[in-house]
Amino acid sequence: MFDPTPAMAGWFGYPLELHDRLRLISEAGFRGVLLWWAVESAYEPPVPEKVETAAKYGLSVVNAHLQFAKMNTLWQPGYEGEHYAAELAGLIAEAGVYGVKTLVVHLTRSKNPPPFSELGFSRFLRLCEVAERANVDLAFENLRAPEYLYEFMRRVDSPRVGVCFDAGHNHFVCPDRRIAVDFKDRIKAVHLHDNDGTRDAHKRSTGPNSAKS
Repeated sequence: MFDPTPAMAGWFGYPLELHDRLRLISEAGFRGVLLWWAVESAYEPPVPEKVETAAKYGLSVVNAHLQFAKMNTLWQPGYEGEHYAAELAGLIAEAGVYGVKTLVVHLTRSKNPPPFSELGFSRFLRLCEVAERANVDLAFENLRAPEYLYEFMRRVDSPRVGVCFDAGHNHFVCPDRRIAVDFKDRIKAVHLHDNDGTRDAHKRSTGPNSAKS
């Protein structure tokens, strides 16, 4: 289900401790936040601390962004893809434990990902099954290779699986695609930010379910 609570991304481009960032977001009048959801991060504390800090400042976790550094490995055979899929499955299950209702997910990384494969599809399908058991929605984001999103969504029929419509990405990397229209009944999160069409600048990234991704 789409949560319309106006939210601000927990990372907004300034090298501040999470405590200070969430305090500023709360003081600015937001009551929702998007958190980075990862096994480890150079600039983020562990997941439990992030959730507790958000609650301290009266911020609900509207959604969280799942890590994506090795997403391309899921489409390729080998141990690395299997290991990364297992890592992502653990993070999805953890989101359910902490009451995070929606995770934003990337299907690919970079302009030239590996070809869409049955192996990759099966790995992502397993992640969807984990999400169903954890009562977590997965919102797959429109990226540089939008054909992956269209094919994946064509194949998957689950109330827990939908789309994260990223307005900035739509403008910059796939302006010929009508993402918001094509998936109007399956949108579970929205990222609002601006750019001039030449790069993914993430300007003025505030608004309902806004995020830097």
